[in-house]
Amino acid sequence: MVAVVEMTTQLPPQSSVSTKRKDKTGKISRRLDDLLLSPRRTIINFLVSIFLFILLSSSAISTTPTTIEVARSISEEEVAPGDELEVSLNISMSIDVMALLVTEKLPSGFNITTSNPTFSKYNSTSGEVAWLFYSDTGLSNMTITYTVEALTNISEGIYYIEGYWSVVNSNASIITGQTSSTKVQVEKLSSTLSLSVSQSSVKIGETITVIGSISPALPSGNITVAYKKPDGLIFKRETVTSSNGEFVDSYKVDAVGLWSVTASWMGDLRYKGAESPEVPFMVEPLIEPWLIYVLIAIAPITVLGIVMFLRKRRQL
Repeated sequence: MVAVVEMTTQLPPQSSVSTKRKDKTGKISRRLDDLLLSPRRTIINFLVSIFLFILLSSSAISTTPTTIEVARSISEEEVAPGDELEVSLNISMSIDVMALLVTEKLPSGFNITTSNPTFSKYNSTSGEVAWLFYSDTGLSNMTITYTVEALTNISEGIYYIEGYWSVVNSNASIITGQTSSTKVQVEKLSSTLSLSVSQSSVKIGETITVIGSISPALPSGNITVAYKKPDGLIFKRETVTSSNGEFVDSYKVDAVGLWSVTASWMGDLRYKGAESPEVPFMVEPLIEPWLIYVLIAIAPITVLGIVMFLRKRRQL
């Protein structure tokens, strides 16, 4: 029988223990005292009663060396804030392991959400998750799977999942070891901005409308729209994306010449910021340039005609 133990298990009555078993108790107790004096005593204090029960109920002492290996694998090496990560612990051991304590230490910014089998103890402050198994006939190879979530406010960077384990075999020997650390990189997801203008050219004093969207569609994103005037002056206006990630801004242009506009956003806890390509548009005067040339050309003729008309009137 194999059992996963919660940290509330009590020591069963020992009234039927034989004299030989009692002699073994002293040895076991001394080994458990060694565990209690270790830096991991907070978790192991809960295990004393279980270990005593297992070892006192063993009918034979195995001389086979105890070997154990805990190998960790993860579903993704890179996650974004808010993402989940699947973790598997493949545990191989010899049959004389009577009790096993596996502890995983999650880095700051990660929380465990599910576990199979259910963990025996979880300390959200230290990030330590513990599983305790025991069997009066010896444990066999097993796999632990659990899911962790990267919190949405976690910073980008490299994090490590660490672990260690402890076993008690039927020799009353306590063996401990560490699980190799596993690197997890946290990086925000990419986003893109697209942008267009309502018209490629407008008259001075008219309104230009800028239309854009963010991908993936993110509502309530703060967008900065930057207009560049023909003289190089840049001014910025703020707008917010709608529920489908689109945004609109309108401005009455006040200078003739070539303008351009871009849009950008700073990103959020989950997504990186982005900037759109620059979109140009032309602002033209109210009078067409060729009309100005025509007026300039006919102005002298008009003036001369007026002068000649006035002279003729005087002669009459």
